Amino acid sequence: TLAVSVIKARDAWQLEIHNTGNQTALWVLAEAACEGGTTEFAYFDDNYFCLFPGEIRRIRVEWQNVYQASRKLTVSGWNTGIVLVK
Repeated sequence: TLAVSVIKARDAWQLEIHNTGNQTALWVLAEAACEGGTTEFAYFDDNYFCLFPGEIRRIRVEWQNVYQASRKLTVSGWNTGIVLVK
């Protein structure tokens, strides 16, 4: 089970991803879920990792050419549900 919190700045977000479950969260991946053209990007300073039970990982997301109102992400793992962050 993943819990995600976010601190939003003008062109970057700080995500805190916490494994609140009792099993290791395998291959956690954050992905941009905003609608738009191919000129819109989200850059992640870390991605695609495992989290042990109780472990927390903080990652930075930098947005390029994405309106603030359109920014959203999904965070999921191989054995977890999907968390929508907006």
